[in-house]
Amino acid sequence: MKESVVSSKREGGEWAITVVPIEYVDLVNKCLAKYNGEVDSLQVNEQMLLEFANYMLHEIERNNVT
Repeated sequence: MKESVVSSKREGGEWAITVVPIEYVDLVNKCLAKYNGEVDSLQVNEQMLLEFANYMLHEIERNNVT
């Protein structure tokens, strides 16, 4: 939304690792590795997932241009 671009999941993840706070970069990298088939299983901290989701929702709301 911020850049007026529609991206694929992979493109969105690759973009995210360049712009999200450092504490979420490892999480996004792990998710990309799973999505790309580079790992069989994904083990992430549930609290970190919730924090990331809240961060992203806040960013979407903050940047919502109508």
